[in-house]
Amino acid sequence: MDIFTNVPPALSPWLILLGFFGYAAGHSIMASNWFKQIAAFFMDKAYDRYYRLVFNAGGTITLLPILAMVALLPDRQLYTIPFPWNLVNFALQGLGALVLLTSLLQTGAAEFLGISQVFAPKAANEPKLVVRGFYKYMRHPLYTASMLFLWATPYLTQNILALNVGITVYFFIGTIFEERKLVQDFGEDYAVYRSQTPRFIPDIQKLIQG
Repeated sequence: MDIFTNVPPALSPWLILLGFFGYAAGHSIMASNWFKQIAAFFMDKAYDRYYRLVFNAGGTITLLPILAMVALLPDRQLYTIPFPWNLVNFALQGLGALVLLTSLLQTGAAEFLGISQVFAPKAANEPKLVVRGFYKYMRHPLYTASMLFLWATPYLTQNILALNVGITVYFFIGTIFEERKLVQDFGEDYAVYRSQTPRFIPDIQKLIQG
């Protein structure tokens, strides 16, 4: 497509970062309490059942143009880790995928995706503070696992690097606002949990002790 191929290669990463941060801003707005209040007003009774599902679907659909930019904009290879050393990378990515899936199950995958809300909106929308499983060792295992999977890639180009940087920065900034909401929801319980549990890097001493 000419719209992509005519872009100077040096400009590609910046366009990807710009596009991703635009996506991140929209995603953050949809997750904010004031936007949810507006959505609840217009959606009325459908809000409790469908907002989480619509939020996730919207986040997935609006991410697709960014991924298309990564794939279609002019790119430049930075490195490729050869066999057998790339097996270490694949093992780390497998670990990241395992932690991600397990953490989703520990928080309730159906609730996270918005499926449970469709059938039992009141119960599924009730805030729950999860401090078991991987959440015992770090406050945001979903983000930690995602970053491990992204950065352990054995093949890196400038476009993939731009996307990885954008996602990582968004995780760091996003957790600041996310935790403010969690303090509002859970008060002192979350404040204590936050003071005793690292944000991204697991507590090694707790891991050893189990």
